[in-house]
Amino acid sequence: MSSTTSFDRINAALEDAGRFGRRSGAWTLYNCPTHEDSDPSLGLVYNPAKQRSILRCFTGCADHEVLAAIGLGVPDLFDDARRLTSRHAAPYRARGSSSPRPVPPTPRDASLGARTGQPRIAARYYYRLPDGTPAGRVTRAYIPHEKGTERVFWQHRWDGRTWARGGFPALLYRLPEVIAAVRDGRTIHLVEGEKDADNAAQAGLTATCNAMGAGKFRVQHADQLAGAGRVVIVTDRDQAGRRHAVTIAELLRGRVGSVEIVEAAVGKDISDHLAAGLKPEELVPLRSASPLVEGWSEVQLGSATLWHGSATSGIQRIEKAEEDTVGSGVYLAQEHIAAGYARHRARQVGTDTPVLYSVSVRDARLIDLTDQTTLDQVMAGFRQVLAAEKDLAERAERPSWIRINNLRDLREILHRDQIRVGELKRITQRCGELFSGHLRTQGYAGLLTVEGGEADIGNHLTYLLFDPAEVTVTGESQPPHPNNTPARKDELAMPDPYDPITVYTKPDCPQCAATKRSLERLGVDYTEVDVSTDIDARRWLLGMGYTTAPVVFAGDSHFAGFRPDRLAALGQSHTDHRPNPVSAQPESSWHIDNGVITTAPLEEPADTWRVDNGVITAADATHRQPAISARPPTWAARPMSPARPTHARRR
Repeated sequence: MSSTTSFDRINAALEDAGRFGRRSGAWTLYNCPTHEDSDPSLGLVYNPAKQRSILRCFTGCADHEVLAAIGLGVPDLFDDARRLTSRHAAPYRARGSSSPRPVPPTPRDASLGARTGQPRIAARYYYRLPDGTPAGRVTRAYIPHEKGTERVFWQHRWDGRTWARGGFPALLYRLPEVIAAVRDGRTIHLVEGEKDADNAAQAGLTATCNAMGAGKFRVQHADQLAGAGRVVIVTDRDQAGRRHAVTIAELLRGRVGSVEIVEAAVGKDISDHLAAGLKPEELVPLRSASPLVEGWSEVQLGSATLWHGSATSGIQRIEKAEEDTVGSGVYLAQEHIAAGYARHRARQVGTDTPVLYSVSVRDARLIDLTDQTTLDQVMAGFRQVLAAEKDLAERAERPSWIRINNLRDLREILHRDQIRVGELKRITQRCGELFSGHLRTQGYAGLLTVEGGEADIGNHLTYLLFDPAEVTVTGESQPPHPNNTPARKDELAMPDPYDPITVYTKPDCPQCAATKRSLERLGVDYTEVDVSTDIDARRWLLGMGYTTAPVVFAGDSHFAGFRPDRLAALGQSHTDHRPNPVSAQPESSWHIDNGVITTAPLEEPADTWRVDNGVITAADATHRQPAISARPPTWAARPMSPARPTHARRR
């Protein structure tokens, strides 16, 4: 007598044909293999008293036709085929007319065409509990189509009696071997699929993976690796594989001794690497010369000087900020912004000694979060981190409900709307360390973003270095005394008639066109800069807090948008101070001609005054020797503007 029941025999044949059952009361339901069946209509039930199975197609297909479609016969309905009686030997006649021949279902990839055959089972991978008891399995199958082959994966769980279609608990592949490796302190290799894990095991490694590939690694998987001394993540050489590896590294942080990310030296995965004759020790570290994800924007600081504002003197090493705003680390900025922070911090602690530190940063790789596309992709990955962190917090022995609620609120914000440039503070002010860790595991030393400033500082570019060791203090000084530079963007400052005017524009901008027309009508010369092509100018404006165009700069006066009142003030200022080509001074008979001031009568030449680059020079008309050189008070009192990019095109 066979050791398997008729139910097991028929169930296995149906699964080999790609028909997987689900329990419904006493019956197990399947899609019938003899007709097109989107809703399971084939039932199978076992009668232990009679040691036989009952097969019933509720749409009328004959039993022998169903069995023949999966390679079985009527005797296979019994545990022992010798018990078949003459009553069962006769074919069972179908109730009603026979069903039409089956129509091949449409594949997942419509470009493959119609299905041309039954699924071919390539392999089955069993997931076991720590004691070795089966808990689930993954089936890899290939379905032939007119224009190719479709690869599919199915999951089943063991319910104690049979394999039922559906997922199973989050278990690592080869879990008993993994537990033994953790206990013995051996290195564990995490790969992306069961086939890779089996091939790595044949090469002498302790290898494992999670079911269903990239993006399915969970906190429960990470808990099963807790206590391991060294884990090596072998990533597939594609975008999904690298994101998968980064997610695993984040979840393993604090659970294992060390984590490394490597990839195949040849081919896509470790199977290709080993098939090429290479050894496991020849896996190469993840290449960090290029972005982990194609299309991400980066900033490389080969050797840069930035500034840090403080109210404390004598700092030899700048530590992490106590308060996270756009992440956890050391906050740096441009000089005038850092000076504003120094004055603000000094007011907070009640001192009048703000301190400005110059710092050196070398070989730092920053992710540019002033780029909206990059920011969108980073936030998409951070959603997974928050989801895993929330699961971990809820499973803690003493969960912090405040932390759980904060994480839930953050996830709702991330899913509700798009996080735009300059809004990171909304997300990271409660989980800055988690956000910095998310980027740090991807190989970045810091980030560049637009941050909303405090008090009178305004929005500005912020450089954040995660590790204080990356920052070297090179100097300490008092910040310059604040001048009449506007504290906030769009705040009115008195325009200097001698200041050049720069208009920052973008294409297809009606307000930009109106601003330029107004300046031209007022007879004011200006320089136009297109921020869509000038990246440095765009970043500089973002650092000043401007996110819309146009932006008009006239020395220390600057504003955004089409502002006829501000433009008229600029035009009036330049008109009042425009040199008059013929201006007579009756009391002294002075004349101005082409920038040369002379006295009358011309028959007796006196001193000649010449204006050259803002310097008035008086020379003896006979000997032509310089007599005095002076700079008008308007130049002497004019404060220096913040450094900004230089531009060539002039209107």
